[in-house]
Amino acid sequence: MPRYDYICQAEQKIFEVVQSFSDDSLTKCECGGDVFKYYGNINFSPSAMPTRNSDVALRNNHEKQLEKDLPAYARLRSEGMQPKSTVGAAEIESRANSRYEVESGTIVDKYLSKRVDETKTQLQASGVL
Repeated sequence: MPRYDYICQAEQKIFEVVQSFSDDSLTKCECGGDVFKYYGNINFSPSAMPTRNSDVALRNNHEKQLEKDLPAYARLRSEGMQPKSTVGAAEIESRANSRYEVESGTIVDKYLSKRVDETKTQLQASGVL
């Protein structure tokens, strides 16, 4: 449930009230003075946001992965390769055996990787690529 701050005009005091979204705003203080909502602070209790904890964990994991992927992406780019995406660049950098694997974002077995590199070299030599 959200907590709202109100200001009593008679006593010039700020007090907090827990209310539902559907509740009407207070108009009178306990002392009988008029009150109005103070929108400086609107707080929500954790129970009002049930998905918050899972979102935070997911976001933290994503940020940790980015801390690994962004430097790997930069290193691959400095070597003249264009990885398909920053996501997963650290894994591609550690496992890739060829330029093709880095640029396609797909890790292939060693035999196939060697054949791809040979074919690409032949195509470049013949002027096709």
